[in-house]
Amino acid sequence: MARYLTQGLGLALALSLLLSCGHEELTSSDSIQLDSDQTKLAIEQIAAFAQRQNSNALIVSEQLLTSVRAFLASPNEESLDSLKAIWQTAHESHLAGQLGLFNDSETNARLVFSLDAWPLHPGFLDSLPAYPEGGIINDITINVDSETLRRQHGITDPAEVCLGFHALEYLIFDRPLTDFVTPDTRDLVAQSINRRRLLLETVTVELTQDLAQMAEFVSVQFQPREGQSAEQQLFLFLSSTRGYMQKAFRESSILFDEGMGHSAFSNTSTESLRTELLALQQFTLSEVTLRPILRALDPATTDNFEATLADVLVMLGRSEANEPEKAKLPLMLSVLLHRLEEFEITLKQYLQDQSS
Repeated sequence: MARYLTQGLGLALALSLLLSCGHEELTSSDSIQLDSDQTKLAIEQIAAFAQRQNSNALIVSEQLLTSVRAFLASPNEESLDSLKAIWQTAHESHLAGQLGLFNDSETNARLVFSLDAWPLHPGFLDSLPAYPEGGIINDITINVDSETLRRQHGITDPAEVCLGFHALEYLIFDRPLTDFVTPDTRDLVAQSINRRRLLLETVTVELTQDLAQMAEFVSVQFQPREGQSAEQQLFLFLSSTRGYMQKAFRESSILFDEGMGHSAFSNTSTESLRTELLALQQFTLSEVTLRPILRALDPATTDNFEATLADVLVMLGRSEANEPEKAKLPLMLSVLLHRLEEFEITLKQYLQDQSS
């Protein structure tokens, strides 16, 4: 008991130190000088990078569809391994572009839920050992087509997932190869196999269509809006980025829990989280050069944000994390969340002062 109490106190102290490191109080908006041309350039960079990332995700999804069809034409270990590899590439390509979606609209929310809803109840999709006739696969009153799947997706609970990357992940990584081998018989087992094969292809087709719509949505959201300044767009971007990082914080909290991670069926949860945090770095400090603007908002916060993000990426890049590192990860994500919130608050105050 004493050991766990000591660990808890140590983690609390570590969080306190991380949150206070290099930061005393929020910068007064009176002392902030933002370069309007620099901010406009940053927004243009965010737009170009987001469009490039989402276009790439669409290209890889089309490769995923090709791989699914190759697997269904010849289901064997080799085609299944190829399918698993391209699924991971496609999923990470999708995650790499999400920070550019700062327009908090119903369209965006619907697309995000259709593409990357997790966790899912496997029994909603397919049979379980205790329920051999369960799931959409075995319920012949439910058609396996795009219209029906969209109605069923999250029908009564967010974990009732039958669309997107994680429905595919479950089918590809958790079901045995024999579940997709076309049978010679016409019994109930054969019926389930045929419905499962149809589900695999249909979900992939819908995923590709959703990614195409998302790529279009990214372009539309950056179109100039009357009366909206580059600084206001930057505020929307920082606000949505903080919201996205709240999701990453949730992922970090359960990353090392058996079967609980963002990509638990494929055992790629760590890679998924690292992709999201690498995107944060790219959208703020490398591909998009927000550093001068963030430093104008608060130099100490910027230095701490940059150092913490670099440390997290190094930690996630290691093949094995020890217990102290596992415990430290959510704390470091919490620091990043606080830093993003501080940028957001400071910029909001600046905008209010400018308009008064």
